[in-house]
Amino acid sequence: MLDVINAVLGAVATKDIIPVLTHVYVTPDGVQGSNGRISIHYPTSTPVDRAVCLPGRKLQQALKRGKDHKWNLTDANLTLTAGRLRVRLPIDPAPYPVTAPSDSALYPIGDAEKFLETLSILRPFVAKDGSRPWACGVLVKGVYMYATNNVAIARMKWGGLHGVNVPMDALDELLRLNKAGHTPQGLRVDDTSLTVHFDTGVWMRTTLLSNDWPDADAMLGDRPETDPLEGDILHELWQGADAVVPFSADEKAPVVEFTEEGLRTREGTVQAAMDIEGLPVGAYRSEVLSLVLNVADRVWFEMYPKPVRFSAEDDIDGVFVGVRA
Repeated sequence: MLDVINAVLGAVATKDIIPVLTHVYVTPDGVQGSNGRISIHYPTSTPVDRAVCLPGRKLQQALKRGKDHKWNLTDANLTLTAGRLRVRLPIDPAPYPVTAPSDSALYPIGDAEKFLETLSILRPFVAKDGSRPWACGVLVKGVYMYATNNVAIARMKWGGLHGVNVPMDALDELLRLNKAGHTPQGLRVDDTSLTVHFDTGVWMRTTLLSNDWPDADAMLGDRPETDPLEGDILHELWQGADAVVPFSADEKAPVVEFTEEGLRTREGTVQAAMDIEGLPVGAYRSEVLSLVLNVADRVWFEMYPKPVRFSAEDDIDGVFVGVRA
């Protein structure tokens, strides 16, 4: 049962603004957790003979202690016994907001490995800025997936669904469930939600974000005809930026500057530089530069101060903007 609780607990609320949402809903044939936005359901035989609502994280902690727990239900409590340990948990009488999967048509994922790889690569590009909620997820549109943190935008090929904007926390849960051995097999989409079905019978349903995206394809435009920086020099850049950034005067927003001599941090009480030949002049936020260099094998740095294009052989491309030199 611990594996089951672990699987659904990612969807259980961590704050008790609505107390029942910090609980799991256990029935004789399954367990469900929900925080009001994401729901995860795990169909399985359980030790209860009726539906009960139990504090999710307390139940998890109890199941971590000991083995072969005996479950004893009363009207008000569950007692778990493992050897000499007994744990009593209250049963919440409040009605639980049980969620069902969407009843829309099932869209087979097909290549699950490619699907998951695409989400994993795009995930670091997702914004955390709540002032632009539409950017806090991955947009699936046409034959592409898109992600942006409002400084960089990335696009990768994977298509079939139109105009589905999946929230970041749902992406994290999907990837977590896959890591735990649940492979996504199919999707159901309706006007407000996405349901992901896994090969183990587990399903996850999430509300969707708005699709108020700008025209990402227009922002990317065509690839430049000039030669990009590629190969060993990009690895040098990645290593150089990693070496000099700790010596930035502004630790909260470090900037890496490109000069004819190489790269350096901005002038200040502390500063570091590294000699690298062949860099076009520019200036970039270090976290964005690192993000791009982590996935790109070609970067057109000479486009600065305009948005700089990047790409890689595994179908990712995008642009990012620098800062004033």
